[in-house]
Amino acid sequence: MSCYDDSFDEDQFKLYNYDATYRNVKSLFNKYRMFKNKVFEEIEKIGATSRQFEEKVDNPSYKKNSTARHAEQLINLKDFIEYCDEVIGKNIKDLNYYEKWIFDEVLIRSKRLSSIANDKKCDRSYVYLSKKKKSCVLKISMWFDIYVLNDNVMNELKSYKDYNDL
Repeated sequence: MSCYDDSFDEDQFKLYNYDATYRNVKSLFNKYRMFKNKVFEEIEKIGATSRQFEEKVDNPSYKKNSTARHAEQLINLKDFIEYCDEVIGKNIKDLNYYEKWIFDEVLIRSKRLSSIANDKKCDRSYVYLSKKKKSCVLKISMWFDIYVLNDNVMNELKSYKDYNDL
């Protein structure tokens, strides 16, 4: 199978509520983009003192200090970004060529799919790219466990006799 092959067929797409799943993925990457640059800029401003906050952040009396609260917030955001980077790093190999391109340009750089379709490097139609975007979003939602199943799938599962025993 080449890196250009479709990885999802129509039957697999039907299992998921794409619109709800896309909203979840879009929300995740909006947060990721928003926090990534700001957090590392702030941590560099704090510099070496950030280590002391990591150690003291568990002390309840220390949390009254606004600087400590700010440092705690930065640490939590940094942990979120590192978690996302780790999940992406582990799973990026699962995306094919066009899915990686869509991931980089649409989800990470927040470009529109139409701008990618108009790119001189692109030799595929907008329809093809939109299918690739759909499969890319579904794969990423599975990485982070933020996919939404179609209501029909849930109804079918509930109709099985042994579903409640699971």
